[in-house]
Amino acid sequence: MARLILKSPYIKSTGGASGYLRYIATRERVEIIPDDRPPTNKQTQLIAKLVNDFPDAQDLMEYEDYTTHPTKATASAVPNGKAYDRNRVKREDREFTD
Repeated sequence: MARLILKSPYIKSTGGASGYLRYIATRERVEIIPDDRPPTNKQTQLIAKLVNDFPDAQDLMEYEDYTTHPTKATASAVPNGKAYDRNRVKREDREFTD
């Protein structure tokens, strides 16, 4: 996922910068550039692990978009989608037991 780097001697990094960066990223004239590059190996492995651990993730729109048009953008939407949030408790329990 793309990150925004802001260097300013006037904004403290203790919390004032996060609100300002959120404002910059969500204002009206922000142009989101489509990323049609193929997904990285790590993204592909993460999605495979997510689908293996939670088979109901295949029913989500994000996963369907990824399978029809696999790009970096659609691959990054899968782990950020509902499947990851819906199964957060299961993941946390599994991490402690593994």
